[in-house]
Amino acid sequence: PRDSPICNAVTNAVKDVVGSNPTVTMSLASFDMRHFVDAGISSVNYGPGDISLAHSADEYILTNDLETAAKVYALTSMRLLGAHPQ
Repeated sequence: PRDSPICNAVTNAVKDVVGSNPTVTMSLASFDMRHFVDAGISSVNYGPGDISLAHSADEYILTNDLETAAKVYALTSMRLLGAHPQ
């Protein structure tokens, strides 16, 4: 759910790292997170790269996008674990 702690944490981390609000959408693709959702665990899918290149012969991501995602992951984790102020 959009109001779940994990969704709020990722959304706020993206806003803080990137400087703008992320677009929150529902994906029609199949992700392993479905197993968590089936178990009642709120989950989000976030990552670097252009989804249209995913699993293609020429798949790649930009180094800057990877660095940005790593910062979002770190800030999200720190906030959820209480190691960084909201």
